[in-house]
Amino acid sequence: MLLVDDEPAVRDLLAHCLELEGYEAVVASTGQEALDFLGREDAALDAVVTDLNLPDVQGSAVVAVARGDEDLPADDVACSLRHAPPLNE
Repeated sequence: MLLVDDEPAVRDLLAHCLELEGYEAVVASTGQEALDFLGREDAALDAVVTDLNLPDVQGSAVVAVARGDEDLPADDVACSLRHAPPLNE
């Protein structure tokens, strides 16, 4: 699983929670790190969890590249957006 977030506390907490559940998480702190990983020939992923608001490359770009991977089901991509308006507004 690829986990992408520029906030160290969020990234570390999510990685720890995923590992407690038995997942192996590859972590990236920038969108470019994620894209570099996705571009490797030996990159094998079952899922991607990414922040959409990354400082260098938008999370949507990471999702687009990940979805181009024929081995990654389209439903196995999750995005997070901090500072979003409440759903009831």
